[in-house]
Amino acid sequence: MQPKLAGYAVDPSLRKRALNQSARIEALGGVAFFDGVSKRNLIRIDQIAKVRNAREGDVLMTEGEPGDEMMVIIDGRAAVRRGEHELGMCSAGQCVGEMALLDHEPRSATVVALEPMRLLVISGSAFRRLLPKVPRLTETLLSTLSTRLREANAAAEY
Repeated sequence: MQPKLAGYAVDPSLRKRALNQSARIEALGGVAFFDGVSKRNLIRIDQIAKVRNAREGDVLMTEGEPGDEMMVIIDGRAAVRRGEHELGMCSAGQCVGEMALLDHEPRSATVVALEPMRLLVISGSAFRRLLPKVPRLTETLLSTLSTRLREANAAAEY
């Protein structure tokens, strides 16, 4: 029997610990995209982020559509699909849509929640406004992206 609140069934899977600033910054700091970003700059990123809940089956982003936000997964899992092919899953500590922070290209995959999720959503436009104010953040992201490109190129050679 599910607990009820004011006569409505409450989904216990959505009852999770509060997401205070410390937990949000810890989540941001654990994402590879933000490797090397200082705590001070993570706080600035947190200030432009919004918490979003998703239910099982919610489409977080759709392949081919324009993207202007990234999502950091706090908890839950999502499937990543291109066309009819499942590319993999992502879960807590990972992010999706990060390239949308830097470009306006269409989404390269569809991401669907496999279970209830909590996410930190960062708007690309707000993020791009933040970059000139925090030059060290730009340098760190360029270094991270360069490393990821080198790794992708090395993997493609084999």
